[in-house]
Amino acid sequence: MAYIAKLTNEGGVKSLNRYISMLAGNDAFVGAAYESIATYSGNGSASAFTFSSIPTTYKHLQVRLIVRGVRAFSSEQLYIRLNGDAGNNYSYYYFTGNGSGTGGGSNANVNVYLVNEFPAANETANVFSTSIIDILDSNSTAKNSTFRSLSGYDNNGNANYNGTVWFGGGVWANTAAITSLTVLSNGAFATGSSIALYGVK
Repeated sequence: MAYIAKLTNEGGVKSLNRYISMLAGNDAFVGAAYESIATYSGNGSASAFTFSSIPTTYKHLQVRLIVRGVRAFSSEQLYIRLNGDAGNNYSYYYFTGNGSGTGGGSNANVNVYLVNEFPAANETANVFSTSIIDILDSNSTAKNSTFRSLSGYDNNGNANYNGTVWFGGGVWANTAAITSLTVLSNGAFATGSSIALYGVK
């Protein structure tokens, strides 16, 4: 077996160590820690949940969702608002794919960030959409906060309703630190839905 040699030099070669891995002898990598802030559960009647008093000690925020709608629709739309701001201060883009085609769109200077579409009562029973939304630089007061989101669900081969994958991003045209975040839809979130907020230091 070939060995990796690492030299230690402090004014001259002090030692020679042999390892079988280039990573041996290095400090362990410690990734960013995700801390749970709060979690809400859908109850079949509420169409909005607000995380308030978010600590400003986090560099980034992440929302993790498993959601389904209750109305007799094929799909609902999922949105985010920050700090209760319903002004036309959000811009976004998205790309979608559903197995038979692709699409996309964008919007500027609107009053909410569009995350994705998710299944409602007319789609395959018990199918939920999953989403992860990163809100970057949430505590910075020197630049606008930006969104990055990935979502999707599968309708288990239902010929009438395709599953779909969404990828998107956007910006909130405001430099305020984020202390409140609202997740909302046109209709209520079904029982079994989960909406969780995490912070990254």
